[in-house]
Amino acid sequence: MEKLFSQGTLQLKNVQMETFWANTQRKKDILFGFVKLEIKIMDQLVIKRSGT
Repeated sequence: MEKLFSQGTLQLKNVQMETFWANTQRKKDILFGFVKLEIKIMDQLVIKRSGT
């Protein structure tokens, strides 16, 4: 089994299906030393896949 760290839209089930063709098992984790920021997504494919 491979491990994958994802954040943002990659945590959405519909985006996972479009990207990985499967839903991943999720477990919350922390990435120390980084700051969480919000960004505006402009990529139309990402907007379509995420629905946001």
